[in-house]
Amino acid sequence: MTSTSTTSTSSTSSSTTSTSSTTSTSSTTSTRLNDVILPSTVDTESAQGAVVAAALQSAVAALEFVGQDSVVVETATGNVTVVKLARSNNVDPSAPFVFQFADGGGQTSGDAAVVVSVPLSLVSQLESEGNVILTMAQMDQELTDSIPKSSAGDGKVVINGPVIEISLIKENLGQVEIANVSGLAEPMIFRLQSASPVQGDYCTSFDLATNSWSSSGMSLVDASTVAQQLPGMPTNGTWCMTTHLSIFSLAQDVLFNETFEAKDIVLSVTRYPLSIGIVAATFVLVCCMFGLWSLRRLRTPAGGKTKIQDDDWN
Repeated sequence: MTSTSTTSTSSTSSSTTSTSSTTSTSSTTSTRLNDVILPSTVDTESAQGAVVAAALQSAVAALEFVGQDSVVVETATGNVTVVKLARSNNVDPSAPFVFQFADGGGQTSGDAAVVVSVPLSLVSQLESEGNVILTMAQMDQELTDSIPKSSAGDGKVVINGPVIEISLIKENLGQVEIANVSGLAEPMIFRLQSASPVQGDYCTSFDLATNSWSSSGMSLVDASTVAQQLPGMPTNGTWCMTTHLSIFSLAQDVLFNETFEAKDIVLSVTRYPLSIGIVAATFVLVCCMFGLWSLRRLRTPAGGKTKIQDDDWN
């Protein structure tokens, strides 16, 4: 996805205390697109695939800004913030990387809409394969509406929060590809929005292989856990924990499996006049029958004499 404009910001990070754990990344079949290598599951013609491609190409664009650790790239899918990760730049070399992003993209040290924590052990593992880049893409509403709303098991979901895409990207000698991060023993924690979740909400990710939303490997994080693992970060809002990287949002299950489309409830042009005629004829028939019944009830007594007989009268 070709970016339309680029702005740059200086990077900031905060540190927290963490314990080391085993992380895992795996390689998948991939395809080359210009200067980037996309996983085989990414369909660039779809909305969800387009945002992944935009994140990768934004990382390529960010490489041109030598000496800047963070840039914001405006793309057709939304703003993508690109952050270069290096253990030497971390405030606390034993703590995870923590980045705060403003609404609309860009890092901030103030009130952040999105916060992403990356375990140090994961960055250390990826650094052995080249430079490590974090991308956080915020999807625009039009693109969000076009993403399928199906879930695992042929269910339906309602998206109740912003849709973001988080990737860790490896760059080596100009070749850029997404790190397939899954099965993390030390999960990543991120803040999706400043608003708190409502009853029934759950964290979900979009599976590019099945084209559906899934809560597998994800959970909501309470305020006490955030305070313990990320000291100094705001504990309000919607926080999620994930063992993999993907497209994320907040969702609720649709209670009824049966959904209706506009075509199911709109009469066709050819049947509409016939339907009106049948309804009108039925109405006229009912009115006639009611009128005849009323006339019979209101009819005056017939002429003649009536004899009244009393059995006790002689």
